[in-house]
Amino acid sequence: MKNLFTLTMGLLLCYSGSSQTTAVTYTPSSASIANPERGFYRHTETFASSYEPLSQSSLTNYRVNNNYTLILRVFYLDNFVSSKISASFLNSMKSDFSKIRNAGMKCVVRFAYSDDAGAAQRDATKAKILSHIAQLKPILQANADVIAAYQAGFIGAWGEWYYTDHFGINPTANDYINRKAVLDALLAAAPGKMVQVRTPLLKKAMYNTSTALSQADAFASSNVSRIGHHNDCFLASADDEGTYTNTTVDYPYLEQETKFVPMGGESCAINAPRTNCGTAVTELKKFHWSYMNLDYYPEVINGFRTQSCFNDIENHLGYRFEMNSGIFPTTAAVGGTMPVTLKITNTGFASPFNPRKAYVVLRNTISGVEYSVQMTTDPRFWTPNALTTITENLQLPATMAPGSYKLYLKLPDNDAALALRPEY
Repeated sequence: MKNLFTLTMGLLLCYSGSSQTTAVTYTPSSASIANPERGFYRHTETFASSYEPLSQSSLTNYRVNNNYTLILRVFYLDNFVSSKISASFLNSMKSDFSKIRNAGMKCVVRFAYSDDAGAAQRDATKAKILSHIAQLKPILQANADVIAAYQAGFIGAWGEWYYTDHFGINPTANDYINRKAVLDALLAAAPGKMVQVRTPLLKKAMYNTSTALSQADAFASSNVSRIGHHNDCFLASADDEGTYTNTTVDYPYLEQETKFVPMGGESCAINAPRTNCGTAVTELKKFHWSYMNLDYYPEVINGFRTQSCFNDIENHLGYRFEMNSGIFPTTAAVGGTMPVTLKITNTGFASPFNPRKAYVVLRNTISGVEYSVQMTTDPRFWTPNALTTITENLQLPATMAPGSYKLYLKLPDNDAALALRPEY
């Protein structure tokens, strides 16, 4: 995470503890915080026909000076509709991922073949797409640490699964089978990652289900539990330009699903009053949005600014954890258990969708030596717009030196290397 939560109380560690406790209360910050895998994102894209690499300085500036931690990276495979992906293109992708990592950011990845609904070739055949995914697989897995999520892509103009040459604009049962083969291949190439689809109907039709994920099914290894949602015409019409088939059915389905899978996207047109702040904030909250395109649709984003909800959206996309209070022992025994109670409110629209472990960090006030103790709580279940009470008995290391300690709460990235970097 961007910063440790400072639990700020003195703990005396000795060879025997006592039952005395102290209660601490905290004041939340209203600042914009550059926490990873959430917030407004910057849109970036590049084409095989004219590769435009990412700018290291721009990426660093996004995070350091603007508090943006996420980009969308769309890779257009326009030169490879009927051929292999070239080595030079793959090398350019590797370079981009390195720049993202160096900047302390992450990306949402999408592949497509065309950005024009009227193009002569809007996508490739199923066989060619599957061969491309096989080519991409080692690069995607090698850079999984900086990929927050995927969008299904590949099919149709912009990779949005509608204007397609090979998968049916009005899909038949066989078209859905072919679409599912593409999505299953991408999920297999990106183990442990979530993949977003463009409409609720797509997930329902491909996987023959109308039941939204429950908490019992959440964050499992099944493909269904790893498929999230993106809406790229948010608020643009009554049904968000075909995003919804029937809002009476789709709204409760999506509201439940997005408790456990990523939701994000962009708007595509002004449609007042639906694109105004009132509906926007209500639906971002209802559908648990983690990220939104800052660059499109500009008039919608500008409307958020003029109507004074931009800062509220910026601060609450994704998760936003506020420490309310904690109860801690004043002394604890080396190698013994330390009971703690934390009360944390998630004021964000969503919970984290990627795994993160929670640690209490004990820092010696004299030597500065730190000891991290993993908690059993899972931040992915720290429910948005709710208070979570966490009570645990933490096992302290037997190797700790007696002395005075300050306590902190840390939620690092699940990747071992990134976990050591404060940006993550």
